[in-house]
Amino acid sequence: MSQPHIGYTHWNNPRENTMPVVQINQPISVADMGVAIEGRANVWPEAGGLQLDFSAFGQQEYFFDVFNRGVQTFNFEAKSSNNWMKLSTTAGKVDKQKRIQVTVDWAQLKEGDHKGYITIKGANLGQTKIAVTAFKAKQETKTGFIEADGYVSIEAANTQVGNNSPHAFWQEIPLHGRTHSSMSVTMPANTSFADNILAAPYLEYDVYLFSSGELRLISLLAPSLNFANGPGLRFGVSIDEQAVFVVDTLEHNSHQDWQQGVIEGVREVTTTLDFKTPGQHSLRIYAIDPGLVLQKIMIDTGGLKSSYLGPPQSTFIAVK
Repeated sequence: MSQPHIGYTHWNNPRENTMPVVQINQPISVADMGVAIEGRANVWPEAGGLQLDFSAFGQQEYFFDVFNRGVQTFNFEAKSSNNWMKLSTTAGKVDKQKRIQVTVDWAQLKEGDHKGYITIKGANLGQTKIAVTAFKAKQETKTGFIEADGYVSIEAANTQVGNNSPHAFWQEIPLHGRTHSSMSVTMPANTSFADNILAAPYLEYDVYLFSSGELRLISLLAPSLNFANGPGLRFGVSIDEQAVFVVDTLEHNSHQDWQQGVIEGVREVTTTLDFKTPGQHSLRIYAIDPGLVLQKIMIDTGGLKSSYLGPPQSTFIAVK
């Protein structure tokens, strides 16, 4: 109760209260337009290259904000270059901020890639453009979790389980994890499938990729430690039942990594996998050591953004 309360940002508290530096941002006395888009830290006019990317299987609505960098109200106009781009409003007054929703009318688009732009005009003759892309995939059979917006995101429990036995099995832990639940490996502490991985219990996920090549697989796991005193806390991963790649989740378990895992309640492990062709793939996660708890997996195909929870689960299409 007697500890300082100002400037206390570390477990080793300061000896006295220390007032942090205070900066005051005074807006200019005229109207001045700025534009920011969803999911981007950079704003116009400091930064250009604003862009919104749509996929028929991905996020269906994005927004951009027209905001006032000054104090006087101004009028703005927003106009799309193509009819398939729909704006929630095209004109208005901005006192502090105005949010405009952008959607795509997919019925107007043929299969393939499409490009356009949104022009925004505002105060002091300010004008900028937001590039818009839309990808409509070919109408062919697709099943599983579908790539969109530069990633595939899957909750671990939405899986097909194989090779479970009474003594070694995957089981769901409801409500454990950041967003849904977890899948936990249960087997005797002195057991390992390191010498016979193909006999191990596995989780199987069907995915459909429009991308190919070396892609990042990001696994979110509970921050378990190696209580069995073996070589590590490992799992195997394979694509389309090919050779199994062994991942040791504790390979880089420095004191700092352990601290971060405790703080965040999760351990993030990144593995590079070679998806040689686009299309349908089967991804398997094999249990090797006991104590592994998997919460979520994500495949980064070039658009995965940093976030605490990870993106929402990707669109799933079941086999008809």
